[in-house]
Amino acid sequence: MNPTLVKVIRPSGSSPVSNEVESFERHLLGSHEPPFRRSQSPKGMTYVRVIHDSESLEALLSLAAPLVTASAVQVSLNGRSWAPVSESDDPGNRIDADLRDPGAAANTLGPVGDLSLRHSAAPLPRTPTPDSPDGVRTIVVDRPPAPGDDPLPHEAEIRAVFPGTGGDEGFSPRPQQVQALSHILQAISEGATDVFLQMPTGGGKSVIGHALSKLVGAAPAYYTVDKVALGDQYTRSLPVVHRIAGRRNYPCYLPMDPAHVDRSTAEIAEREAIATAEAAVANGDPDPFLAVRRSPDLTADAAPCSQVRVATADGDRGFPCRFSQIPKEVTEDWRCPDCGSEEILHRCRPAGRWVDIGDHWASVGTYLAPTRVCPYYRDRFIAANSGSVITTNDYYFRYPQFSKRPLAVYDECDRLPNAVLRSYSVDVTTRTVSRLIDVSMTSMMSDRDSAGSAGPTGSGQTTLFGAPSGGRPSHFDVPDDITEFDPDHHLEDPAAWELDSGRIIGWLRQLLGRVDDLMSKDAYPSDVKARVTNTANSIREFLVTVADPDDDSDEPNFYWEVGTREDGVRWINLRPILIGNYARSILESRSRVRLYMSATVGDVDLLVRELGLDVGTTAYVRFDYSDFPVANRPIVAVRGGTMSYKGGQGRQPDDFLAHAKIIHGIATRIYPDRKGLILPFSNRISEGLSDAIRRRYSSVGNRLISDSSDMGAERYAFIERFRQSTGNKILMSTYTNEGFDPIPTDVDTDRSVHWLVVAKIPYPDLSDMRVRILRTRHPETYGDAWYEAETARTWLQMIGRIHRSAGDTGRIFVLDPAFVWAYKKWRHAGLVPRYIDEAVDLRD
Repeated sequence: MNPTLVKVIRPSGSSPVSNEVESFERHLLGSHEPPFRRSQSPKGMTYVRVIHDSESLEALLSLAAPLVTASAVQVSLNGRSWAPVSESDDPGNRIDADLRDPGAAANTLGPVGDLSLRHSAAPLPRTPTPDSPDGVRTIVVDRPPAPGDDPLPHEAEIRAVFPGTGGDEGFSPRPQQVQALSHILQAISEGATDVFLQMPTGGGKSVIGHALSKLVGAAPAYYTVDKVALGDQYTRSLPVVHRIAGRRNYPCYLPMDPAHVDRSTAEIAEREAIATAEAAVANGDPDPFLAVRRSPDLTADAAPCSQVRVATADGDRGFPCRFSQIPKEVTEDWRCPDCGSEEILHRCRPAGRWVDIGDHWASVGTYLAPTRVCPYYRDRFIAANSGSVITTNDYYFRYPQFSKRPLAVYDECDRLPNAVLRSYSVDVTTRTVSRLIDVSMTSMMSDRDSAGSAGPTGSGQTTLFGAPSGGRPSHFDVPDDITEFDPDHHLEDPAAWELDSGRIIGWLRQLLGRVDDLMSKDAYPSDVKARVTNTANSIREFLVTVADPDDDSDEPNFYWEVGTREDGVRWINLRPILIGNYARSILESRSRVRLYMSATVGDVDLLVRELGLDVGTTAYVRFDYSDFPVANRPIVAVRGGTMSYKGGQGRQPDDFLAHAKIIHGIATRIYPDRKGLILPFSNRISEGLSDAIRRRYSSVGNRLISDSSDMGAERYAFIERFRQSTGNKILMSTYTNEGFDPIPTDVDTDRSVHWLVVAKIPYPDLSDMRVRILRTRHPETYGDAWYEAETARTWLQMIGRIHRSAGDTGRIFVLDPAFVWAYKKWRHAGLVPRYIDEAVDLRD
């Protein structure tokens, strides 16, 4: 059967039914996934779940039937209202007949369209601008549809994929969504392979991306976000989109101490976990590892399958844990019952559409039960065979097994350049080297001390491109005579830049040569080999792609930061400069057509150049209006202290006190009983401002909570506790500049955030090495226009945190004295959407 989106709704004002939560959330959980998602809204209490097999659906309907008959509870399946039917009713009205209809919805939205991603290769006509005659073709949407307007291109097809269009319970498209999809489809039909969409916060971008895949024949699609938390938001709104993340987000079933992961211990732990699974099956327990998943001792990134290498006839492989092996019943023996395809995700001719693992869950799901496959490998297999997959940019760019699909959708696309930078960067320390050459840190440091007495020549560190004179461990350490990259020196003297970068390349090559030699001798312990392989591959990728590509580059395309810590550990960070070629290569290898979405695209011409895209096949759809009432989202300039550096001495105490005084007034006079959010932009400002508030204004200091850079994964839980809390707490966080999605005001005003403070205009850090190089070496792309566009884009992200739906209300206060001057420049440059400009009050 096709996957079924089930919604059980108890309307607002009606009394809870007997054992409601247990019936609809716990009783049916079992071993089926995803479980129910429960939400409270003005419409009432809603339970949502996607069901993939008829047995679970029949159990749910049996449970729901008496409730629907005897109370106000409503049930919908794939957006269609459902009610119990008797044997005498028309069989055509039976829900099981409807679900077996090949045209039934396979996911959240309705029937698929028949538009194609095939298009002419002719480039799009461009819309010239005074400053950029060859700029990206731009379509500006400056008003909502009005009565009497002609239908938009593709409007009928767009409305057909939303189940609520015909009056049934389910999604109904908003005017902005219809407009956006119409222009996107038109651009694709005219030859665009890359389409950018800038749309106001809360406009429904996630549904637009999913609807686009339906409109092109339910084509398999990738969706990416910049953070794991954003992926969780996506799956909450679209439960059928399958999320896959990095290993550290998953537990390992093997009962092991993370400090002692080796082959012998893993074999013992595996036998114990298998015994647990077999006992559970015998006792009818579908999920014996539930407690492990909730509170794991070992995560998948530190598990034996990742950290322990085992020699096999096919070469070295990760530890072959039984729970990491997908059963051959679904990898080798499975065939589509309709067309005989060996691929679970395929275009099925008899069905007339793409089908995926959800369509065949009844025959596949049993083999992926928790007693058979661990969560990471289970999710990875489901992702590879699901029509809709969402992951983070980092995982998407670094995981090579993502095969090419017809469509990819990049949410928060303005973060893509940073993700590409991270994926092509390399960090090496003395500890990294000791692991690569298979010696202890003690031996490494001792050998370095003894080698130092021989002088520079004896150390082997000054050899330019040849191998070191000996095989001593210190010969392979991060060279101590590589000077820090100095823009004033290296950019003015290309020969020096070439010389120093060549020495780094030579050192990395000889380090990899040593690794290859040890690999050929099978010298690495099994618990080290996997990490060595991964690190060596990252270095090789950097060398081949960034540091020493086979092209006619005029100068190196990387820079470095190098130093020695107090404990004697040397380190070097290697970073690419221009990333356009790398970005375009990855993006084009993942999909044929790409949709990039953000509320803050900024200067699209600059972003397109940075990503290396072809302007001729790129289109930009920009919304210049918002359906959020202006009165609900005022932005006010209030002059506080100067948060920029003064004469190189840093922010002054009086500046922090000036900010603290304004925040005290906002928190005590305007919002004494409401939650607030302060965005300090940097950790240093956060510390100074927090200290000033707590010392001078204790009543506000008692309400203030803040995260810190050392919280790690706990930060997600910390921010989520604030998000779900009631009261009048104030969160100060550098992490919520983007991606924070508070409880809407019209859902629960006591838990929503009613005011926001922006402490500083978020200019890119001019001391950042890459920023300096880009502005100096490539001013045509990264000059003042780029600098202002980046600042405006980040500021727009920050002010979008508390207005996420039309019913949200709250004030935004910008305290930086430089804001008025900066804002006028942004407005003149066309960097501020009209719907933002109409909400800004510059009278401070």
